[in-house]
Amino acid sequence: MTIPRFAARSDEDVTRFITANPLAFVATGAPGHADTTLLPLRPEQVNAGRIATLTGHYPRANPQVAQLQAEPRASL
Repeated sequence: MTIPRFAARSDEDVTRFITANPLAFVATGAPGHADTTLLPLRPEQVNAGRIATLTGHYPRANPQVAQLQAEPRASL
């Protein structure tokens, strides 16, 4: 449930927020067993204020790299 008082007013609000606060927990794995990594993310391909992708960088030794190569889905 989104509380209107805290809801983003526009796509540009979301872009500005992520640019100003780039750290996000990226979670992968099955329900009940999630691995998380705190990563800086950068909004990419911003069209009319809308974010198309977020770009970040994992160290190769991070076990989530193999998980994401097998199943390229994550939650932020």
